[in-house]
Amino acid sequence: MRIHLLQHEAQAVSTNVLAWAAQNGHAVTRTDVLEADVLPDAGDFDLLVVAGGPQHIWEKDKNPWLGNEKKLLAAAAAAGKHVLGICLGAQLLAEVLGGRVFANPLTELGWCAVQLTSAGLTSPLFRGVPERFTMFQWHSDHFSLPEGVTRLATSPAAPNQAFADADGRLLGIQFHPDFDCGLIEDMVRSETEKWPEGPFVTPRETLLQETAAIEEPVWLMELLLDNMAQAMQSSNAPEPRSHQNDDCRDQSRGLDRGAEALCSRLAVEETDNQPRQKAKQVR
Repeated sequence: MRIHLLQHEAQAVSTNVLAWAAQNGHAVTRTDVLEADVLPDAGDFDLLVVAGGPQHIWEKDKNPWLGNEKKLLAAAAAAGKHVLGICLGAQLLAEVLGGRVFANPLTELGWCAVQLTSAGLTSPLFRGVPERFTMFQWHSDHFSLPEGVTRLATSPAAPNQAFADADGRLLGIQFHPDFDCGLIEDMVRSETEKWPEGPFVTPRETLLQETAAIEEPVWLMELLLDNMAQAMQSSNAPEPRSHQNDDCRDQSRGLDRGAEALCSRLAVEETDNQPRQKAKQVR
């Protein structure tokens, strides 16, 4: 499998994605979108992992690379590629598919509870994942669900914690199984901006103590990537025809047509998002 990782912050490397790829013999290439002049072509990878970052995706003047990254995501979706969006990556994927990204009234920062929905409990992408789990979060933006995708996980502060399309090719998750605890500790200690406050924000020192004691989140990253790899194998195999499969294909074709249309539209304009200022947000 050829994996390409899009990064939005030099420090916040998806260490658990790289570890899983190394253990399973998969080649990984990486692009720092803040530094790159050219992004890969959709034909250059089998799985595109879009990592988190501190940016607000409506701030196109501050982040001029956003337009090209959205084009790549739209091209990958239209080409039937598998995409995993994490935190900011999930927000980008949601917008490309027709959702809206906005400043969330509630910030999530810390080890937060995530609940699978009924659809998540039966989704092959979450096979082996417990109904309720705790995972690291650091974000103050959120998104609406695009048409044609299903909510797979939720939380009180951010209801769309995970979503996928009908074929399981496109998966977005708001939480961070991609970071190991050492990286999380470094990020927390090195944060220079004022620590946010709120009902779903853990105080800095408490967060450091919890991070030192909690189970490494790699278990969830391994499960999700194992399940995505299985979905990729299944998608390459012939499947029996049924009316239910026809319905799923119709939904996926709708997403593909939407992604193709967005490829064209992004050539001349950027998505008009809510320009609300807020402190440094997603990881």
